[in-house]
Amino acid sequence: MVIQEDCPIYTPGETYESVLFQAALAAKWKEPPRDALDTMVLKTSGQDLSKCDAYKQLDFTPFDPRTKRTEGKLEGPDGKVFRITKGAPHVILGMCHNKEELEKTVEDKVHELGSRGVRSLALARQDNEDGKWKMLGILTFLDPPRPDTKQTIERCAHYGVRVKMITGDHLVIAKETARVLGMGPKIYPAQGLPVLGADGAIPDGLVADYGTKICPADGFASVFPEHKYLIVETLRQAGFRCGMTGDGVNDAPALKRADVGIAVQGATDAARAAADLVLTGEGLGTIIDGIEISREIFARLKNFISYRIAATLQLLTFFFIAVFAFPPLKYYEANGFTMPVSAGNYSGEIINVPRKSPYCLTGFDSNINMNTYLDIDFNNPKSVVGANGTGCDIVLPICEMKDGKEMCGSWPAFFQLPVLMLMLITLLNDGALISVGYDKVTPSPIPEQWNLARLFIVATVMGGVAMGSSLLLLGAALDSNNPSGIFAGMNLPPMEYGKIICMIYLKVSLSDFLTLFSCRTQEGFFWSVAPGKPLVGAVFISLMISTFLASFWPEGLLDGLPVMGLALGEYTNMPLWIWIYCIIWWFIQDVLKVITIRTLNHFDLFPNKLADMSLYDKGTDVV
Repeated sequence: MVIQEDCPIYTPGETYESVLFQAALAAKWKEPPRDALDTMVLKTSGQDLSKCDAYKQLDFTPFDPRTKRTEGKLEGPDGKVFRITKGAPHVILGMCHNKEELEKTVEDKVHELGSRGVRSLALARQDNEDGKWKMLGILTFLDPPRPDTKQTIERCAHYGVRVKMITGDHLVIAKETARVLGMGPKIYPAQGLPVLGADGAIPDGLVADYGTKICPADGFASVFPEHKYLIVETLRQAGFRCGMTGDGVNDAPALKRADVGIAVQGATDAARAAADLVLTGEGLGTIIDGIEISREIFARLKNFISYRIAATLQLLTFFFIAVFAFPPLKYYEANGFTMPVSAGNYSGEIINVPRKSPYCLTGFDSNINMNTYLDIDFNNPKSVVGANGTGCDIVLPICEMKDGKEMCGSWPAFFQLPVLMLMLITLLNDGALISVGYDKVTPSPIPEQWNLARLFIVATVMGGVAMGSSLLLLGAALDSNNPSGIFAGMNLPPMEYGKIICMIYLKVSLSDFLTLFSCRTQEGFFWSVAPGKPLVGAVFISLMISTFLASFWPEGLLDGLPVMGLALGEYTNMPLWIWIYCIIWWFIQDVLKVITIRTLNHFDLFPNKLADMSLYDKGTDVV
C-alpha cells in the first residue's frame, strides 16, 4: 500500500503533511505497526516520527473491525489534550459535528476515488475546548491486487472453484476490484446479511433465509467479522465445501469454521492458529498448486482402486467359472479320447486321438496297441506317419517319465494354473502397479469426491470383459482337438495341455497389464491421456518378462501340471496370436468402459452428492 499526495482537505489550514503526521499520532509510533494501515502511515516516505515524541499518548484504541477506526488520546507540547481518529470515511464522517455539510462532498469524493481503485482513509480531530469532531482530510492510497491474483482467480474457475470476495472495504472499492480481477458484478453491501443472535448463537434457517442471496453473489463489501463467519456457515449448510483466506484477527472465526482455513503470508498469530494451512509465500497461487496436486493424487488413487477391482474380479471370476464350467477332461473325451481306466487325477494309460494334423508328436507308433505303456528311447525320437500317409495322428495325453518309461494319462478333471504362475502374475502386476504413483494424470476440472458405486460398476465392466475373453480363449484352446472348433477353423494346430496352461498364463497377464491403461483414464479412452514414463517402463518390463516366460517355459511338470512354452515345438507363432487377441479385446474393453460411463452420465445414475443446485452452479466449490 502506498499513500498518494492527493489529499482532500476539509479543515482550513491543514495540508497533506499535517494530515499524514496526525495520522501517525493515531497509532503506536514507538511500537511495531499493528496492522497494514499503521504500517503504511508510519513507514510512508517523508514521515518524520521523531516529531511525534513531543506528544504524550495518554490512551490508544487499536483498530476494531466493528468500528472500523483507531483512536489516540494525546497531550501536546503546549499541554492541551486532544483526540485523533482515523478510519473508514463513512464512519469518521458520521462522528463529525458538521456531517450534513460535508456528507455529499465526502461521499462524492470517496465514490470518485473508489471508481479509480483509490482507497480512502479519513482523519478527524477533537479538541477538548469544544468537544466536537472535525474532519481534517482524507489520505488516499493504492492497494492494488497482486499481479498474479487475476490469473489465480481464472485458474480457480478452471478447476470449478468459485471465488467470492468478502471485504470490509467500501462497496465502490469492492466493485472496482472485482472488475479488475474479472470476478463478476454481483457485489453487494452488508445490509441484509445474517447476524449472530444476542447470545452469539447462529440463527436458524440460514440456507432458507439467506441462501439465494449469498450463494449466487460474487462478493460482499463493508462486512463485519460475524458476516464472514455466517457467510461461510451458510455455504457449508448449503452443501458446499468452503475455503477461506484471511490474515487478521477478525478473520479467525471464519477461518476456523471453513472446511479449509488458509492464513496468508504475514497473517496474525490468531489467524494462523485458526487456519488449517499457513502460506509462507506471497500471493494465493500456492492454493491452486495445492488443488492441482491434490486432484492428481486423488486421480491416481481412483485409478489404482479401479484397477484393483477390475483385476481382482477378472482373476477370481475367471478361475471360479473355469473350474466348474471348463473341465479339461470333458473336452478330452468329447474329441474321441478313451475314458481312462485307473482312478486319480491322471490315468496311467495312453489314449489316441483320431485326427490328422501337419504337426506330429514324436515317440509314438500308431501301429502298436495304444492300451499298453510305451518304453521310449528319448535319445532317438521318431516321427510317426499316419496310416493313409497324408499326415500324423496326433496324440495329446499328459506324459511323464517313471522308472525309465513314459507314463501317460488323460487331461485333469478341472482347470488350474500352477501356483508359481499365479505368484508371477501377482508379483509382476504389483511391481508395475507401484509406478501408478508416478503416472501422468490430468487434474479433474470439477471438485473430486468418492463415488464407490460408480467406480465399482465401471471397474466391473472392465474386469468382466477381461474375464470373458479369457474364458473364451480357454474354451477354444481346450477344444483345439475338435476338427470343427475355432482353432481348426483358423488353421491353428491342436494344443498340448502344457501349452494351454502357458497360453492362459500369458492371456491373464497381458489382460491385467492392458486393463491398467484403461483404468487410468476414467472418463475417456485410454489414449486420451499419455501415460507417464515410469508407468510405461514398468509395464513394458513386466510384459516382456511374462511373454518370455510363456513362450520359452521349459517342457515339464509344475505342481503336477504339464507346462510347455508356446514358442517351443514346430509351431512358434502362438505368442503373437495371443498378443493380437488381447489387444483386440483391450479396445473392446475400453469402448465398453466409455459407453458405461456415458450411460451413467446420460441417465444420471449414481451421481455425485452435490450441494443445493437451486442455490448455485453445479459442481463448484467456494472460496
